[in-house]
Amino acid sequence: MEGTVEEQDPYEQILGKSWKIFLVRGLFISLVGSVLLINPTSGLALTAVLFGVFIALDGITQLVVGFRTNTVNDLWWGTVLRGAFEVILSAVIVSHPKGFGELGASALLILLGIVFLISGIIDYQFRKGRTGTFSSLILFLLGILLLAAPLFAAEIILRLIGIAALTSGCARIYRALQYKRFN
Repeated sequence: MEGTVEEQDPYEQILGKSWKIFLVRGLFISLVGSVLLINPTSGLALTAVLFGVFIALDGITQLVVGFRTNTVNDLWWGTVLRGAFEVILSAVIVSHPKGFGELGASALLILLGIVFLISGIIDYQFRKGRTGTFSSLILFLLGILLLAAPLFAAEIILRLIGIAALTSGCARIYRALQYKRFN
């Protein structure tokens, strides 16, 4: 009897039983990719929200530690102040995630632009032949682009990530449907 469960590879049996997990994962990755492709700034907002939640958790921890150490540490109020500041900052970030996402992306890409610009100039100074000149020019121009329009560059990068996620998600969905036949 060909194709019975007893003859099937154990790895194929596990894949066959898990195909729904792979399908949901593929659908989720495809959804994220589609959102980033259609509206790339949502990726910046999501990052800001996650960062805000992290700051809130750290702030709450600081508050708890500060209040618990108030009898043994004269500087406990500094920890409480820091915790309160972090909780307030996280509330502001989470309430305006798009603005903070764009600000963070802009700052990061401006710094990266400065690094590329300086690298292009330095590489040009120490060039060896035509390839050094070409790569120096590319770094220099990329630095200027990042400095001139960091949010435009962020949108391009997030759209590329969206394309990668969408194609990866579709491939995972296809694989999940292939695994289903092992079941």
